[in-house]
Amino acid sequence: MSETKRMVAYTDSSVRPNPGFGGCGLHGYVFTETEPTKNVARATILHTKDGYLAKDEKNKKDTVTVEHYFDGYGSFSGMQTNNSGEIQACVMLFDMLTGEDYYDIKSVLVYTDSEFLNRGFNHWMDVWSQNGWCKADGMAVSNRTDWQNLLQLRNILVQKGLEIEVKWIKGHAGHHGNELADKHAVTGTFNSIKGRVLKRLVKTTAEEQWPKDSEKHPMFSHRRMYFDTTVGRLNPGVYYLGDHGYPDKFEHFIGTKNADSCYSVIKLKEPEPVLEFLMETQKEVSNHVGSFYIAKLSNVFKTEVYTDITLTKDHTVGKVSPHRDDLQHVTGLDLTREIRPVGHAMRAADEISELHNRLEDFEDYLLNGKLKDDLCAVTNITSLLYDTEEKEDKKTKEKTTVLTIKKDIRMGYNVLKFKADYVDNTDPANLTTKSIDLGLNFGKDLADRNTLKRFEEYNPEVYIFTWKCSQKCVRYATVIRLTTTGETGIWASSYSNRLYVS
Repeated sequence: MSETKRMVAYTDSSVRPNPGFGGCGLHGYVFTETEPTKNVARATILHTKDGYLAKDEKNKKDTVTVEHYFDGYGSFSGMQTNNSGEIQACVMLFDMLTGEDYYDIKSVLVYTDSEFLNRGFNHWMDVWSQNGWCKADGMAVSNRTDWQNLLQLRNILVQKGLEIEVKWIKGHAGHHGNELADKHAVTGTFNSIKGRVLKRLVKTTAEEQWPKDSEKHPMFSHRRMYFDTTVGRLNPGVYYLGDHGYPDKFEHFIGTKNADSCYSVIKLKEPEPVLEFLMETQKEVSNHVGSFYIAKLSNVFKTEVYTDITLTKDHTVGKVSPHRDDLQHVTGLDLTREIRPVGHAMRAADEISELHNRLEDFEDYLLNGKLKDDLCAVTNITSLLYDTEEKEDKKTKEKTTVLTIKKDIRMGYNVLKFKADYVDNTDPANLTTKSIDLGLNFGKDLADRNTLKRFEEYNPEVYIFTWKCSQKCVRYATVIRLTTTGETGIWASSYSNRLYVS
């Protein structure tokens, strides 16, 4: 098989509206026609000399060895049309090919979802040039400057001996390369909306192009994060989380007294950089001081989204609607949502703030060995969730004690029942510690089973923290401390964590 270097490229444009703010994008890979030792892409995608193919297609014999990938996007000033953007995307590709990094490329196959660019490049461009950039009816060619730039670059590349082929491909039809080019084009549009004129080209290896799933901290057991735009509200590394008991389309119901609502507060050793970035970006674009927002962690921690934000920051994140301050990723995934009206949401904020205060009370208890509030009590329930095992290192033969989640706590295990301490203040002059029956729901009153499993490597300690809100009412929450890092978190179902005592 040939060691000759060749290229497959995908180009696209994006305009909002049309005409309007515009961007262009490209993606592709450089390859040799040697048989790959392994498939470096996702299990469902193959690389061939004709571009990406789904693995269930029959021509696996045509797979090639990828040398590297490239991705790029550009943004423009002024109003753009979609046709102009399609041409400029191809111009961006050809301009890249004139550089030293691509001097040894022998051929390039370009895919575009624009019939206009495909026909213009293959049938009209040379004729227009010969006719003084006039069409057959004598009218001037639209986007003349763009076509002239494209023709000039094509001629330079052809003179170098590069074989160029442009083909049409159906857009938004599941073609992987086209979808990436489209995403990059939207990234360009995002930056045009922000008033930026830029061009970005990146070469990546297979490991960088196909990153592993983002490893979020196990403390993030809930799907939502809550925050407001008040400056200095929380220290970096402290996050208010929860699931408020309603589907996404009913986000505005947050704060209503739903028994399925559950919240947590976590304090990490190191701030989560992407979440800190989103909160700072939200403050910058918000039109209201103190607005209340939900961050959709299930979207934020998607590998593609998390990687994009890590690498490009606000190039791939922006405010899309002129009427709302919500942030979106270029793929269209919602990252944050402003809660309007804010009334009920502030009830949730009050409940989470209460948990934050109780977590700080617990940390003070660990530090000083006693509770500041005489009406609080702590019960260690680690042994109800974890077994202690002794493991021996195969090389050093050293033995260490580790915690493993109890074998009878499997998926679908719903409730943990036990007795916990609380303070009886019936006689304020004679406070006594008593016990009360509790039933903790996994995923609500404490972290879910899979999260507890992930905590094993951190040598966790689990406690029940109770406090009196009246002589007859006891409230409770679960506190987890990761002893290897010193990180802590507190979980509670804030509208169903009340028990009444006689």
